[in-house]
Amino acid sequence: EEKFSKMAIQDYVTFPPRQILEKLEGSDPYQYADVIDTIKAKVLSTVDDEFKKAAESKSYEQSKRHLRNLASALNHLPEDMKKHFEHKLKEDQENLEKKWSDFKEKLTNLARNPSADAYDRLTRECQEIGDQITLSEIENLIDRDLAQIRKNISHKLSEKQIKETRGEILNVLEYVAKLSSSFERIKKQHWAGVEATILGGTRKAYDSFYVKFRNPDASLDPQVLKNSLNEFLAYGSLQSKLKDDMPDQGLLLKIMFED
Repeated sequence: EEKFSKMAIQDYVTFPPRQILEKLEGSDPYQYADVIDTIKAKVLSTVDDEFKKAAESKSYEQSKRHLRNLASALNHLPEDMKKHFEHKLKEDQENLEKKWSDFKEKLTNLARNPSADAYDRLTRECQEIGDQITLSEIENLIDRDLAQIRKNISHKLSEKQIKETRGEILNVLEYVAKLSSSFERIKKQHWAGVEATILGGTRKAYDSFYVKFRNPDASLDPQVLKNSLNEFLAYGSLQSKLKDDMPDQGLLLKIMFED
């Protein structure tokens, strides 16, 4: 009796309540009636507590672990007690799997149609229940999407399509605004990478123009000098428009030019 008062549900595999109760009831059910009732009450309380833990757990894996404990424990209970809990266990297992399946479906849809708003909504849902596994999957999808956006930006810059990068840059900034508080890498890695690319491109364009302008070469085609200037000015225009687009983001792409 004292042993059962301190026993966790996982211990039912080693000390099966069914065997102990059958032994007591087979010896003298009247003599051990109080002990039998106490053990049954303790077992019922322990099983109920495990169901409660499964329902209140903040992640799929935690809930799954508690339900596994219950499934194992029920096999070591008296038949009437086992039947009492079997339906609830099955129902809770099905509800958990459906809930997880819904999350997986949302992740699949996000992978097909990514957006900062959709990521933000699902992230908040996962944070409310403490689902770290799904949050990790969301972060991996965000990393994938932002890596592709950064690749697109770099490609356009290499093709001198400077002004055309504005949409992608604003897209990254939207991710920063809505998700960087949940996923630090968005700002520290991805936005820092975009910022470095723009700053580096601006510096390179300025240096290219400055060298050509300060060291005129008679053989230099005037159109080349004009193109170099236009490239530099395009970077300046891009930064100016970005500051207007996102004034609240602290987008201060400052370039310090030396004489």
